[in-house]
Amino acid sequence: MTPGLNNTAVSRRCVLSLAVGALATPTFGASSFASVFPVFEWKGTALGAPARILIAHNDRKAALSVIHRAVTELERIEDQFSLYRDSSALSRLNRHGALVDPSMDMRHLITLSLHLGRLSSGAFDISVQPLWKFLATHFAQNPLGSDPQALSDVQRLVDYRQIGISDRQITLADGMSLTLNGIAQGYATDRVVTVLRANGFPNALVELGEAYGAGERSPSMPWQVGIRESAPDRLLPLAGRALAVSSSESTLFSQASGYSHILHPHSESSTPRNRIVYVTHSSATVADALSTALCVMPPEQAPHLVPQFPGAEAFEITTKGVHKQLG
Repeated sequence: MTPGLNNTAVSRRCVLSLAVGALATPTFGASSFASVFPVFEWKGTALGAPARILIAHNDRKAALSVIHRAVTELERIEDQFSLYRDSSALSRLNRHGALVDPSMDMRHLITLSLHLGRLSSGAFDISVQPLWKFLATHFAQNPLGSDPQALSDVQRLVDYRQIGISDRQITLADGMSLTLNGIAQGYATDRVVTVLRANGFPNALVELGEAYGAGERSPSMPWQVGIRESAPDRLLPLAGRALAVSSSESTLFSQASGYSHILHPHSESSTPRNRIVYVTHSSATVADALSTALCVMPPEQAPHLVPQFPGAEAFEITTKGVHKQLG
């Protein structure tokens, strides 16, 4: 899992290279790239990660208007799931151990997270936040190994099965806290795509930590996304699909520790270094969560998890740059 309070989402996700045509990158405003439609771009941040929305459309005013609606939706999602805002619903849940009258978004995402926890035998566990905070504090002071007893004590607080959820409230056991950083970026991506489509903008590329290509940027030319740790000419076309990447090497607490921000919640060891996993699926939420879980799971367990989500395709990039299918 990838929790955190600072910029973990940024470091974990700096592996995507968004491409329009032949790796062209539009500047703010509109760029034509010799296509039928100009491409309008918005840049910002969402849930602690760099964010971009690209829309292929021939009406600047309409494109900027729908981008405003999409950003408004992002603000709403941020108010639910952000660990960076003290006033967010997630921050209040962690602070008080309970959240009364949770939103539909919160209930949906936690319910799905608990389902993924069961399917992955706990590899995906949104209650991993206390472990992340412990390791972040420890390695900020000592770049070497952690205290095994203290680590074991903190791990006892990590157990998704101790999360209570109903329509009326969500409750946590004493000492627990949650992070949704391994799934919320995907959910935010899906929500933005839904807003764009509902307002008549089917051709867009949304990147909020995860990338989603909706429609095409122009006739017969799908949106394309590259993975930076992969071969430079490896581009993945996205047409109605999302791409999520989890990379352990770019998210170490310290070089000396070897501990990645992507943690196995119930293991004494960290995620293996140089582990890069990516998943494509019609849902960015699913792709996000699966890439997180598969990054910490042994590869031989992937065939038991990936088929639980029809349409999902999962790959690991080996140290030699080979794309090896998982599941």
